[in-house]
Amino acid sequence: MARPRTTLAKLPDDWQEICKRVGSEGGSAVELRAELGIGRSAWDTLQTDSPEFQAAVKSAEDASNVWWEQLGRKLAANGGGNSAVWIFNMKNRFNWRDKQDDAGEDGDAPSPVKIEVTVKDGRKPDAD
Repeated sequence: MARPRTTLAKLPDDWQEICKRVGSEGGSAVELRAELGIGRSAWDTLQTDSPEFQAAVKSAEDASNVWWEQLGRKLAANGGGNSAVWIFNMKNRFNWRDKQDDAGEDGDAPSPVKIEVTVKDGRKPDAD
């Protein structure tokens, strides 16, 4: 017999406040799951089944992003932190990436294309 799907009723009564608090402290989804007392499977189920839960999680993610961006701004203005750690955190947590100008889909710069034209008798046309 399959286990019943997780519903909002299985969460703590103050689950929305927990989402707000964890997000406003810069917490991650893993921290939020721990605070809510649920595992990855229940998390995925709630994300699929509950628009209310999805909205609360999105709001928590946005609040966490704001917290980290504010920290980065303070580090840039005042120093006293490790900018490399902050940058890697932003890349890993919020999918930030370095700007790639003129990059192809695979992230590499496009290769120049060489086109050679021949006529039916196999000779090359005169170049202008």
